[in-house]
Amino acid sequence: MKTSPEIHALFLAQHGVAAVRQLGDVGCHRVTVWRWMQRGDVDEILPGVVRLASVPETPLTRAMAVQLHGAPDTFLSAFTAMWLHGVTEVAGRRIHAMVPRRNLGFRSHSHQQSRLPSWVRRSQSNWHDEPDVVVVDGFRLERPEPMLFTIASLTDDRRFEHLAEKAWNRKLITPDGMREYVETYRRSGRSGVARTLWWLGKVGVRARPMQSDFEVDVVQAARLVGLPEPQKQFRVMLSYGPVHIDVAWPDVKLAVEPGHSEYHEGHAHSAARDAARDKELAELGWTTLRFNEEDRKDLAAVGRAIARKFRVLEQAS
Repeated sequence: MKTSPEIHALFLAQHGVAAVRQLGDVGCHRVTVWRWMQRGDVDEILPGVVRLASVPETPLTRAMAVQLHGAPDTFLSAFTAMWLHGVTEVAGRRIHAMVPRRNLGFRSHSHQQSRLPSWVRRSQSNWHDEPDVVVVDGFRLERPEPMLFTIASLTDDRRFEHLAEKAWNRKLITPDGMREYVETYRRSGRSGVARTLWWLGKVGVRARPMQSDFEVDVVQAARLVGLPEPQKQFRVMLSYGPVHIDVAWPDVKLAVEPGHSEYHEGHAHSAARDAARDKELAELGWTTLRFNEEDRKDLAAVGRAIARKFRVLEQAS
């Protein structure tokens, strides 16, 4: 397959995919593209979008193909946007995209929706406008605040709490920014408002996000056994400075520390440091429970263990 430098650069810049109309703009006739397809040099990944056969079909090629298929107004949304904003844990096979309902071109070609593969989830929106879109590494992405709002309408409370805390931890959003966004759009008929407000209510005045998924799991386990809502990242002053307890019930001085390898391990002195911290907290009247990755296999047992200790401390107080 012989190509001009312009065509080569186009494929290279777009993860191995290009729209047929783009190829025409750089001097490649549709007949030439058809011949490439017949020879197996390229294949049609989506209607009007081709992929170099030498390039593997990855989530990145699919995401770019979806964007090109719906250009110029389509942008990547929800979980796909979150992944491309840097939260790699949510990468998946399905590509989420949004197009403004005012896009007449989309409506006139709506029959193409039935031709799209199952890995494309494309939605129409009445409320998005251009300020809700940012460009990151060539991808048109839903801005973090509307992105999280969209995700709230597509998942359950537990999963949303995980993702909201991740977005906050990665500095994509802040609770204050989400509150402002909700106040702006809550009357627009959008779904996801109640779930976003639920999470913001759980955050309260907390200044720091939860640091791991394990923390979110422990909080959920505590809720399921009927314990009152704990404080997350609760600040306590020790002799050497402030520390933040992952999950805390200050009224009974119960501290719970979920030991997640990503955040709490990897240093030779970590066990000694944690023991010293627990000892100093104990001198201030705190009881500390620690759980490791093995405990995570049975979160119901974790919840019961916390509840037992909570009840003992509650009766003693």
